Amino acid sequence: MSFEKFKPAYLHPKYWLSWLIVGFTWLLAQIPRPWQSGISGWVARRLANSRNSRIRTIRRNIDLCFIEKSEAEREKLVVANLSSSVLGIGRINTPVIFPIYNKKQAISNRQVIINPLAVPLLSTNQ
Repeated sequence: MSFEKFKPAYLHPKYWLSWLIVGFTWLLAQIPRPWQSGISGWVARRLANSRNSRIRTIRRNIDLCFIEKSEAEREKLVVANLSSSVLGIGRINTPVIFPIYNKKQAISNRQVIINPLAVPLLSTNQ
């Protein structure tokens, strides 16, 4: 895989929105996970009030799927959908920025793959 070298042309104003998004996701990955949830909820509530075509599509799909729910409940679903999307974007960067952060979990997952019988299972018997 070959990577293109950074060019000064990437600092042109037409790329500023992209740089802002990259910076936002980097900042979101830097803060503790509980704070990430709070910030993603705040951003989602702001996005839900926008007149974006993507938001209209999300709202329309939820309206069609959950006819029996009230308008307030459907609006909560729209915000929850947007919140999980923002949170997911921020957490995509976490393994890249903090590769050691998830090392313990990676070792645990590797153990499950290599020797699934060595991992204790939860018992339903008390």
